[in-house]
Amino acid sequence: MITHLGATDITERSLRVVWRSDTSEDVRVLLRLGSGIVRGPISVPTVGRPDPMSARQLLFEDLEPGMTYEIVVEGSGPGRTHTVTTRRSP
Repeated sequence: MITHLGATDITERSLRVVWRSDTSEDVRVLLRLGSGIVRGPISVPTVGRPDPMSARQLLFEDLEPGMTYEIVVEGSGPGRTHTVTTRRSP
């Protein structure tokens, strides 16, 4: 189950999704803008049975400046969502 979900390295055109789970599991990540899916779903497999408590991440690029995106990460339990806004152009 996903225990943490957030975003880092947020710029005008990109953001990095970071999550943790309490098990070693494959997840699906998608990025929404309004009711539409902008990227994904992207399957992120578990490779080599990593420590389940270690953070996993995925970089999304070529985004629109100043837009509010919803990140969705789905694993074996309920999906988690996080809302983030990219930086505006100067």
